[in-house]
Amino acid sequence: MQKVIQLYSAMNEKVEFFKLISCDGSYLQLCNYGARMTALVVVDSSGTMRDILVGYSELSDYIGDDCYFGATVGTFANRIQKASFSLDGIEYKLDKNDGTNCNHGGFEGYSNRFWYGEYVGDKVEFTLNVAHLDSGFPGNMEVKVIYGFDNNNCVTIEYEARSDRKAILNLTNHSYFNLSGVGNIFNHRLKVYSDTVLDTDKYFIPTGEFRNVADTEFDFRESRLISSYLGRDTEQLRWNRGYNHCFVLSNVVTGKMHHAATLNDDFCGLQLDIFTTYPGVLIYSAGCLSSSRTGKFNNRISESSGICFEAQYFPDTPNKINFPQCEISPEKPYKHIIKFMISKT
Repeated sequence: MQKVIQLYSAMNEKVEFFKLISCDGSYLQLCNYGARMTALVVVDSSGTMRDILVGYSELSDYIGDDCYFGATVGTFANRIQKASFSLDGIEYKLDKNDGTNCNHGGFEGYSNRFWYGEYVGDKVEFTLNVAHLDSGFPGNMEVKVIYGFDNNNCVTIEYEARSDRKAILNLTNHSYFNLSGVGNIFNHRLKVYSDTVLDTDKYFIPTGEFRNVADTEFDFRESRLISSYLGRDTEQLRWNRGYNHCFVLSNVVTGKMHHAATLNDDFCGLQLDIFTTYPGVLIYSAGCLSSSRTGKFNNRISESSGICFEAQYFPDTPNKINFPQCEISPEKPYKHIIKFMISKT
């Protein structure tokens, strides 16, 4: 375990980097700005150390960036239609930071906050205290994100939170994975353990309709290239510039750990398996990704440079009574887990 502290003078904030190292020298690097993953360096099948997270080399490039690289996203991951919802008869107005909608918690979401970080045993624990009506969301909350990295090169992210009143909460991790470390992800193979995907409108808002993936551009029940269907001229692919869709997992009711997806790259012989207790995983093939800032290793960051697996409650859940709800209260604390397991093939 290693810890590095810097002072980010532009904001007079203390920036802390934490490192968790496995027995083969692989490591996970974390930062208290956005409680984010900034590097995940693993040994590939040829023995090469490879950073499989898209992002920046300099901390200053993360500040104010709107790509959410590796960040903890909240209060509500993804979009809430018309930036409003009602809870127990009270209407809450949120930031309209995505047209008329609220996305990833608004202008000052959790990804733009400096969290308190510390080592707790062999893990790193980040804590954020959030005030009632922060960005329009109800509840005085204490939110914790706890990272672990074991000798099997498995990243475990535990989300815990408590609120002083009934509220909503939907947290996820927004890492962009590229198992090669460079280029795009079109030659990665993807398998999704789901028969159903949420239909969306052109603003990425779910219509409330559940679509069977069979014989559609969303059928990744068998492993296939991510690019397999991208040439299809369908509304969903045009509107979302590829994949930006929430797949429904079989633990939608039980909340038990579920195998959500598997990503493979034959070039470097690495495999990423995603597990979660959340009811869905939003898979984003980064068709809208663009940054004027230079990425790691002087690489240009552009569309489809990586792929996100945003395990979460469904987008616009507070406005969809037929979706599993993400309510938190004094009697019902928040607890979910995401696991990213890396192995050689």
